[in-house]
Amino acid sequence: MPGPYRAPGLLRGLADVRFRWMVTPRVISVLYVVVAGAMVAGSLVGLLLVWSMATWAGAGMWWFAPLVLGGGLAGVLGTRIACEWILMAFTRGRAIGPLPPSRPSPPAAPPAARPLGSGPGRWGGGGDA
Repeated sequence: MPGPYRAPGLLRGLADVRFRWMVTPRVISVLYVVVAGAMVAGSLVGLLLVWSMATWAGAGMWWFAPLVLGGGLAGVLGTRIACEWILMAFTRGRAIGPLPPSRPSPPAAPPAARPLGSGPGRWGGGGDA
């Protein structure tokens, strides 16, 4: 039994009852995009808070903007590393790829040999006179 290979689609992978396709990479991909999007949105909200605090308390609050951006970047990086570790645990360090190409069908059998002298041809006795 070959495999497991990366599932061509999430729903198709979930319907695979022989477990030849891995769904985990697809789930981890979706999870990473969702968490990274939440980190970016949180950083934008943090920057808005810094802006509102700077208008209220003074320009000295802008020193917190790099901290907010750095925290968002560290969160995305930490999420990426965690997702890669999860994938490494599921694949045991082996690369998973798409399904291998199907094997070509064997070539057709050559035509059966004709008995000597049974057909047209140079030595077959029938075509050339």
